[in-house]
Amino acid sequence: MQSNVDALDGPLTQHHFAVQMLDEAVIEDFYQKDLRGAVTALRKHIVDTIGEANFEGVLQGGDDRFSLKKGQDAIDKANLTRLQSALDEIPRYIKELTEQITNAEADINNANEVPQKNADALSAELGTKYGVACVPIIGFFAAISIHGRVKTFEPAFRGANQIYKDLGNTLLAKNKTMIVVSLIINLILGVGSLIYFAVSGGSVVIPVGEHQYPVEFALSAIVLATYFIIFLMLLLTGWRLKSYLGKEGIPQNPA
Repeated sequence: MQSNVDALDGPLTQHHFAVQMLDEAVIEDFYQKDLRGAVTALRKHIVDTIGEANFEGVLQGGDDRFSLKKGQDAIDKANLTRLQSALDEIPRYIKELTEQITNAEADINNANEVPQKNADALSAELGTKYGVACVPIIGFFAAISIHGRVKTFEPAFRGANQIYKDLGNTLLAKNKTMIVVSLIINLILGVGSLIYFAVSGGSVVIPVGEHQYPVEFALSAIVLATYFIIFLMLLLTGWRLKSYLGKEGIPQNPA
């Protein structure tokens, strides 16, 4: 017993006397009748204090003396609880991901439609302005606007999108046609009006210093000047379109 007492610093095992003295069989066979009650009360006190499971494990040398299995079971149970909680969230994540995919597909479809919408809008806009460019005086402003709009679309025309490439080629052909049209109208209205007024004669004159100019001459000169500017602007627009589409023919640093 003294050696067992001296060894109390070490862990108790099921063969330790302190454990064996609380064994029910030992209490029944070893202790005298008058001590059995006290030892039984001590055993009950210990059981009530640490619990039956701990008493069976630690003091009686059960399979899980140090509650390792019990602790692992608790960990596994906690992990299963967290896993189940995560599993319960999966349907919501799937729904959110499905919605995001659907929205992304819709955005992609809309993005694919943007070039065609932009091309149609620009084609309609410039179609109207090309028509206005044939009108004397105000055609000057339309030609400037056409040039500016083409320049605005430079990144699109230089890109790889075939829709913008096709639009650029279409505008290039139309611009070439309108250059010819503007020259014809210029000759008809400008030169033709000069010839007409020269033949018919004019009575209204505009004094400029010591000289006097017929009104019809001034109007014809204005028409000729505006059509000449329109011609230059359309020519410059054509040069820019060729440059944007990778074709030759644009001067260096056009205005």
